[in-house]
Amino acid sequence: MLIAGRLCLIALMLAPLAAYGGPPFNTDDPGIVEAGHVELLPFHSSTRSASGRAGVLAGLEAHFGATRRLEVDLTAPLAFANVSGERAHEGYGDTTLAFKYKLQDESETTPLVSFVPRIDFATGSVHHGLGNGGTQVLLAASVQKTLDPFTAYMTAGYAVNDGAGNRSYPFAGVVIQREFGPHWTLGIEVFGNAATSTALPSSVGFNAGGYYKLDEHGQLLFSAGRGLVHAARTNRVSTYVGYLYAF
Repeated sequence: MLIAGRLCLIALMLAPLAAYGGPPFNTDDPGIVEAGHVELLPFHSSTRSASGRAGVLAGLEAHFGATRRLEVDLTAPLAFANVSGERAHEGYGDTTLAFKYKLQDESETTPLVSFVPRIDFATGSVHHGLGNGGTQVLLAASVQKTLDPFTAYMTAGYAVNDGAGNRSYPFAGVVIQREFGPHWTLGIEVFGNAATSTALPSSVGFNAGGYYKLDEHGQLLFSAGRGLVHAARTNRVSTYVGYLYAF
């Protein structure tokens, strides 16, 4: 078996998620779902590198508005990993439990600020390239400021990354987006993290994408991008598509 290739695929599958939380981008936003409301987000994501292609074949993300200041998120993925020269593998990936706690509301002079921790449980098979092989605990904060029609937000934090060959790492990302009428919102993102494992170097990348609002409940989410540093090894091209339903 191409063990090194599998380790690279696991790492590249997880590395773009380092600043995860604000689909269709990797960078989390501090916005909180209104108390008593729910968002359901089925999605597909994929990243290609020199070792092959990996990602989430089909996943479901759920956001629950617990209180006025607290949101609870749960992600359940059906992961895939295609290592060059090996049989493709599919199966349940790592389960994510995340929180958003609003620390400060946005005003004319102050930004919206939230604490956005996350735990990735090692429920996916590391031997088949479907999981991290150890629990990840990400501690981060997110800040946002709006100046219509523009919105900018950023997230920065540190991940404690358990598991054989894994490394703990800092990460950060920033997004700038603009509304174009009642349906379209488009933006661009730059994000990066230090090495997440002994198999990969540090990574810096970008995404472009946005949202198309269908009605008051549903919207399409999409993005595509690639690495800017060590792109051949970490992120030759990455894509994301999803549908968010809010109620």
